[in-house]
Amino acid sequence: MRTWKILEWDDKPDENDQRFVPLDCQCGYEAECPSLILKDALIIASMGMSLVFDPPGYEPPKNHLPNVIKCRKCGRIYSDRED
Repeated sequence: MRTWKILEWDDKPDENDQRFVPLDCQCGYEAECPSLILKDALIIASMGMSLVFDPPGYEPPKNHLPNVIKCRKCGRIYSDRED
């Protein structure tokens, strides 16, 4: 399985509370990223770096994905930080 490199994850959930979701880098690299298992919503699709939830408009917990990830192919870093 191809995966993202996790650089930071505040309040990282226990491994038993994680699952993998597909995310696509702008360079075309497709890989799996660990995610918090959501108890009140489903991830029904992924588009690039975005996830689509059911129910519509669902706001996931802040720690549902790592804060900073790095593409293993091109080295691009994605972050939820506003630095």
